Amino acid sequence: MTFSDGVTQSALAKNLGVSRAQVRTLIDKGVFEIDEAKRVSLSAAVEAYKEYQKTIDQNKRNKGRKAATKLIEDIKSSIDVGDDFESTYKNWLSQIENNPIAVLNAAKAYMTAVQTKQEKLKLDELEGRLYSIDRINADAEKIGLAIKSKFSSLPARIATVCEGRTARDIEEIISDEINNCLAELQKLFVK
Repeated sequence: MTFSDGVTQSALAKNLGVSRAQVRTLIDKGVFEIDEAKRVSLSAAVEAYKEYQKTIDQNKRNKGRKAATKLIEDIKSSIDVGDDFESTYKNWLSQIENNPIAVLNAAKAYMTAVQTKQEKLKLDELEGRLYSIDRINADAEKIGLAIKSKFSSLPARIATVCEGRTARDIEEIISDEINNCLAELQKLFVK
């Protein structure tokens, strides 16, 4: 069999805008047929190449759609993204059929931004610019216990000193003791 519109593999490569190696690969895959003279039908090859490209593009879209869907679901389920993510999530889902690669790229960029923010928060915490809520609560409890301890012993310490004194003297004694307690507490917690 000889093609009436047969061209060389080099001519076909030039016509399609691909390399000769790619033409040979497509021949090996059975996308293009060759005749006894090792020529390819130009019209059949152009149509076959269009169909092949459609298949490749569809495969890319399917892979992109799967990857984008998985990534946005991973983002939604595993990263603390906040309430504002819901509208972004819905927007991605609405665009995923038409442009899965763009959604995948947007989701990757979003995830990178969230991870960068999380790493910055960890660094800030390590460098003492940020404290976890657990540490703040523990420190507050420690401070509260120290204040309670200092001030609960106050009446017993000053009761005997205040005995038989005037109201003005008692006020001064109480005020001095409170100031002493606060000064001691400040030494413990202010650095």
